[in-house]
Amino acid sequence: MSPSPHLVFRRFGVLWAVPAHHVTALVVGKSPEVRVGDQSLEADAVLGVTSELKVVAPGPVFSAFWPFACTGLALVNREPTVVLAPGAWPPLLVKGES
Repeated sequence: MSPSPHLVFRRFGVLWAVPAHHVTALVVGKSPEVRVGDQSLEADAVLGVTSELKVVAPGPVFSAFWPFACTGLALVNREPTVVLAPGAWPPLLVKGES
C-alpha cells in the first residue's frame, strides 16, 4: 500500500494520481487545474483524494509506450491510473506546454 494520500484526476480519458503533499492548490470550474509547485496540471475532472493506492512498478510494455518518468501504476475504482513522479510532470499535462 502507498502510505501517502494521492489526488486523482482525469485528463484525456486517463486517470492520473499526484502525491497530495505536492499539490499546492486546486482550481475548480470549467477548466480544472492541479497546481504543483509553480506549475499547473490541466484536468478534465478532479475525482478526489485516496490513501489506498497499491502502486506497482510499470512494466516494459508500458515503458515502451510512455517515455516519461512515473512512480508506477495503480487501480482506482477498477480503472488503470498512472501515478506521476513528483517533479517529472509529463509535458502533455502541464498547462501551456501541450
